[in-house]
Amino acid sequence: MADRPRIWGAFSEAGLQRLQEEARGLDKIMKRFTRLRKTQKAGKKVTNRERRAYIEDIQRQYAARLPIEGLIRDTLLTQGLILPAPVALLQNTRPETVCYMNSVLQAIAALPGFIGAEDWLLNNTIPAEDLGLITVEAFMDLLEVMRQPTPEGAEQAGFIQKQAAFYTSMFELTRGRAGGEEFIPLNQNDADTFRLTLFDLLVRLVTSPILRIRTTAFPEGVRMLAPLCGTLGVSLGGGEVQVRGIDSLMEVAAPPISLDEDGAAGGLMKFLWDPDEVKQFQYLPDTLVLRAAIFGFEGKVQDTLPIVEVFDMNTYHGDGWVPTNAGSTRYRLFGLVCHHGETIDAGHYTSIVFKEGQWWHIDDAPPSAKALAGLPANLPSADTEGLENVNPYIFFYVREGKGPYQVNDDGTFVQQAVVGGFLAPPLPNIANVGGAPPPIAGLAPAPLTLAELTSSGIPAATLARFAKAKEQLEKQKGKKWSRKLGQKKGRITRGKRSG
Repeated sequence: MADRPRIWGAFSEAGLQRLQEEARGLDKIMKRFTRLRKTQKAGKKVTNRERRAYIEDIQRQYAARLPIEGLIRDTLLTQGLILPAPVALLQNTRPETVCYMNSVLQAIAALPGFIGAEDWLLNNTIPAEDLGLITVEAFMDLLEVMRQPTPEGAEQAGFIQKQAAFYTSMFELTRGRAGGEEFIPLNQNDADTFRLTLFDLLVRLVTSPILRIRTTAFPEGVRMLAPLCGTLGVSLGGGEVQVRGIDSLMEVAAPPISLDEDGAAGGLMKFLWDPDEVKQFQYLPDTLVLRAAIFGFEGKVQDTLPIVEVFDMNTYHGDGWVPTNAGSTRYRLFGLVCHHGETIDAGHYTSIVFKEGQWWHIDDAPPSAKALAGLPANLPSADTEGLENVNPYIFFYVREGKGPYQVNDDGTFVQQAVVGGFLAPPLPNIANVGGAPPPIAGLAPAPLTLAELTSSGIPAATLARFAKAKEQLEKQKGKKWSRKLGQKKGRITRGKRSG
């Protein structure tokens, strides 16, 4: 993900401290796991007083600008151990306050366009200590491990560590944010505000895969992150302006997509055909995110809403409409963030995602993934356990035929097709057909050899300190934790869940 100067820059006191902290963190998590197992076997629970101590410690240190990642890591562990599941499950804090992040992350991890995100290239002109860059790198690291088989033992500890690193960087990034949301530790927030903040970061800091979309309004082209690209032509008073579609707020009336033949009752149709601001897609987005307007001044909309799995964008445009980018106009639902409760910044968020040919309902309090017989036709659904009182909030639709964006060595990228919701066999490496991306300086190089490092001018003593730190880290990762965690043959022995 980084260029050669960034790798060299890692050989600093800050880089050494990160390595040492990772080793110490794994050791602390192992000890914490061991204490939890003893608590579970004794049938004890984490007391409210202990939970309050976590809250006070974290918020006090956050206000004082002191490190909080270790405390966040500890409170993630108070939920108990993650049991094996078909998908990697994110933990929640205690009390449960990061479900607004987790539900969105679980949905994003299921989107075809984000597969391979860990290999995307970042802006190498930004200092390595930039909070935005640190947050995006933490997001990529977390997304990568979320696609692995359910972690256990030392891998599980590393998973918890990556969660804590991402949450912490997001808290620090939005601290005192002017004109935007501040995500404060152990405070509930709106899931779509988090989604918009994250997408805005990705659009600004990721340099590949990028599409340069050229239109009459922007003949020089608009740079957009490929899975999020898309432009809307908006008619205002006889003139027309163009706006980016996907990383802007697209709130539509509930339900977003209706079941009637012409879609007239749906929020997307009303959004596009607003008499004061008629819109049409000129460049179809690969990923279409619709936020249902279920929150208002009079409270939350509790009506039962239809859930439409596939729709055709042709339905929502007039005769003769042809998008700039060729391809299918059909969209398929891949993820859905649901809300439980009464208000936008309270209650609980869960997600429904399509993964490996199966729909799953994913919760993080406690972590669980329940296989569904199919996508519910309506929500709330009285016929589906766990979905009796949920309201659909954020819909993630993917344009058919648009799959993962994989970066090639020359800076171009290739898509893997999606057919009927399933990934087709990988395509051969081809150039970006959506318009050549801007030149990318400093592509990800091969790992540096010891000879290269020595000739680079990095002192031998510094290299020796890093080698020792890496050795300590590998030793921590290689410890036989499974016996200490009560695991046998890849299975976790169940005990009473703490908290």
